[in-house]
Amino acid sequence: MSKMLLITSRLPYPNIDGRKNILSQYIHEFKEMDPEGKIINISYVDDPSYLKKKPKIIDFHESIEYPNLIEKLINILLYTIILRKWPLQVSLYYSRKAKTKISKLIDHYEPDYVFFDMIRVAEYFIKGSHTNIMNYDDLLSTRYERQRKWVEYTPSLGNVQNIIPKKIKNMIDNRLFKQFILKIESQLTRKYELNISKRFEHLVFTSPKEAEFFKGVTKHPSCYGIPMKFEVHNRPNKRQYNKNKIVFTGKMNVPHNTSAVLFFCEKIWPKLIKQNPDLVFYVVGSCPTERILDLSKEYKNIVVTGEVDNINEVICDAALLVAPLLFGTGVKTKIIEAMSVGVPVVTNEIGMEGINARTKVDYYHYQNEEELIQAILNLINDERENERLSNNSMLFVLKNFSDASIKEKWVQILA
Repeated sequence: MSKMLLITSRLPYPNIDGRKNILSQYIHEFKEMDPEGKIINISYVDDPSYLKKKPKIIDFHESIEYPNLIEKLINILLYTIILRKWPLQVSLYYSRKAKTKISKLIDHYEPDYVFFDMIRVAEYFIKGSHTNIMNYDDLLSTRYERQRKWVEYTPSLGNVQNIIPKKIKNMIDNRLFKQFILKIESQLTRKYELNISKRFEHLVFTSPKEAEFFKGVTKHPSCYGIPMKFEVHNRPNKRQYNKNKIVFTGKMNVPHNTSAVLFFCEKIWPKLIKQNPDLVFYVVGSCPTERILDLSKEYKNIVVTGEVDNINEVICDAALLVAPLLFGTGVKTKIIEAMSVGVPVVTNEIGMEGINARTKVDYYHYQNEEELIQAILNLINDERENERLSNNSMLFVLKNFSDASIKEKWVQILA
């Protein structure tokens, strides 16, 4: 019987967004490989109400607290500004009190494996007899560099923005200052991503493409890309869908999601609604910002759902999912999720990064605004084409995101 201890920057439940979904999947993979094994989760609590939803598969939960304002400021001044050792997201998350608690809990539970969720918890690394696994998720340094071009649509540091002190947040709410912060954060994050890789026995990314790239740069002997797996259910009959329903999914306080929706509503939606006044755009996902909530007042036929219990049930009858991402890194769960239930996808190079699907066969690719509009109208107006793309997308997921291929990688890590 083995013990897996996960240190996470958010609770790995409930399954309301892509990050929580993939953490939940990782936990289930561990348990399937060792049904008698124990799962311990040490986590920051992103929403106290979620604690009541802890799944039984997690045997023990321990909460840690964010650093207070003074500790955050000391971390930023010393480790980010003076020593240039930590990116802002590490300085804003690291707590000496949490480090002490984690050290004691590792001594208490004596885990065989310690899994670190994202670089913001990497400073809780403790060398011992256990195997340390770093889950980078994506190359955040690359994401921040891409994000610099689109600061008018986004907060400067995404989810990290939520734990920045309010006074500091107000100070940096300026386009030029945001670009400056993102430039520095990208540089510090890139250096940090490389430096910490030496501490861990295994490195995990959601994108096989990013894992291969990082392995080439660091020469790390154990670097894996492990995306989410998806079940594809056979459809006995032709897909029934609402030909006027367009959806976007994602946690709606995350920069690459909010920027995509704001861009789409501002640049694309008025042109679409002019050609087809019956179209309705559903923005599906938890934590919508005020700016996202206001879209339903600013534009015609836009529905912001907020958090939903089952995303698949909400999107399965959509004519298509649109993902006009302006920046981002890694495999986008929303894309595979839609394809797995047969919802045709329209997206760009960033949306399909790390996904080897074929344009006009498995999905529709666009390179400019005109192509985006035309792709959407094709799928809205041509029922036969919609059905063809729907069937192909499900087949693609079945072939490329199967349980067997993903489990094999975990076997190599946990052997």
